[in-house]
Amino acid sequence: MLSKTINYSFMANLCKLAIALIVPAALSYATATPATADTLWYNGDPNGQDSTRNSFNIFEPSSALGLRLTQLVLDDFIVPTTDEGWYIDSVWSNNLLRDSTRVSGVAWSIEQFLPTGCGISCRPYERTIITSGSSSATITPTNFTVSGSDYAVYTVTASGLNINLSPGTYWLSVIPQYISDSPIDAPFSNIATTSGANAVGMPPGNNGRTFELRYGSAFLPGLPGTRDFSMGIDGKVSRSVPEPSSVLSILTIGAFGLSRQVFRKPKSTSRVSRL
Repeated sequence: MLSKTINYSFMANLCKLAIALIVPAALSYATATPATADTLWYNGDPNGQDSTRNSFNIFEPSSALGLRLTQLVLDDFIVPTTDEGWYIDSVWSNNLLRDSTRVSGVAWSIEQFLPTGCGISCRPYERTIITSGSSSATITPTNFTVSGSDYAVYTVTASGLNINLSPGTYWLSVIPQYISDSPIDAPFSNIATTSGANAVGMPPGNNGRTFELRYGSAFLPGLPGTRDFSMGIDGKVSRSVPEPSSVLSILTIGAFGLSRQVFRKPKSTSRVSRL
């Protein structure tokens, strides 16, 4: 009888080492944030031609009474079906600021607008807020200027948003936020117009499909074909950001599957040779 012996002690130690390396790596990946964000959409650089009011003012000590003064614009962007959705980390807009040190935060929203079909007899569009919030603001100086204005253009950014957005057409607003003593003291903030230069994604800042809010709740279309505004979105395409739980499951199952193969009771094999 001939017998065959395998060094199972060596294989067991090798498997333990693999588990010790793979499982912590999987857990680390599961708690990690996505890689550095890319620009998913950018409506284009300021064209230096014009701007319009874009500010969210809260007046103290009247904030408890809801005394606020809001003027803003929303511009459209598209999450294409080929991307399977977006993971949004930050949004920003390019604004003329009279005093950048007084920006207390940034209010932002992602919305959808659908025609109601009722013409001028009621509100022509139905507004749906997909997600919104208020975040701390990062204020970055730029080299852009706007004709006829003495104020500098700054990029106002809200980061760490962790928004998952499915394919579709949306509208974005990114509004510098202030806390003031009174309406008379309301700071100046205007968002710069763009013609789509250096744009990323669709549309490239040249279709005029904006909505503007002026001292009230009625959103009205902007001037078609003439006004788009400089703003953008950073993040990752969803298909490039694997679900951490999926990666953890695959690696962990693989590791324990290997251990099961190694730690199974070995079967002796024999061959009888007849002479």
